[in-house]
Amino acid sequence: MQSSKMRNWSPLLRIGAILAFAGVVTYGVSWPIHPGVPDASDWARSAQAYAESDNWVTIHLAQLSGLLFLFLGLAILAEALRREYRGTIVEALAFLALVTTILTASVFATLQAVDGISLKAMVDRWANAPANEKAVAFRVSESVRYIEIGLNSPFRFLQAISAFLIGAAIALTFNKENPYPKARILGGVAIAIGIGMALRGYAISYTGFSEQNPLYSQTHLFILILLLWMVAIGIAMWKRRSPALLAPVER
Repeated sequence: MQSSKMRNWSPLLRIGAILAFAGVVTYGVSWPIHPGVPDASDWARSAQAYAESDNWVTIHLAQLSGLLFLFLGLAILAEALRREYRGTIVEALAFLALVTTILTASVFATLQAVDGISLKAMVDRWANAPANEKAVAFRVSESVRYIEIGLNSPFRFLQAISAFLIGAAIALTFNKENPYPKARILGGVAIAIGIGMALRGYAISYTGFSEQNPLYSQTHLFILILLLWMVAIGIAMWKRRSPALLAPVER
């Protein structure tokens, strides 16, 4: 690749880097302070904790903003890869990654509308309902919970597919023009994240948010790995003029 061609990507990649960093900070702060109980599948205890939270909606809006920033950063990277590697398998993978990233963001926005707004409204109604209406209000809030679970599973599967595709695209930029092995490492980590998210989605499909299911409880770690991976992506995008990530930086 000629340096004159690569210079055209620097502003776009830096915007992607800023979005990636903003997403990591926003989601990284809001994720740990999400109210909850040791086992989120215990709806009676979960509903009580959610009803007592004064910051529930704010936390979920922050989570929505954070992940949308991350998805926008990945979308920029996918589009840059697609344009830079025209006529190659990288172009095809990057295009599919772009499409699935948009789909994932759309499903996540819907999920947050249910979880962050509708669910909170229903648990508040249950908490404040007269004694003779509490049982019905509780069941209604539980039904909204199952809608949340129903959205969370496909969200994780779409997230997994996006990670597989962008990871494969990044890994395949490793070639004789970009013989730097860290491209393969970065792509491989993305594929591993995809596996973790797929397992998480599978577990949620069958047992909801049950910590008794190891496929769910043991995949919390992949959320942290995803955030750390996005930091690495952001650094690479900020430094490079080309979407061939983690190639040696031109001086």
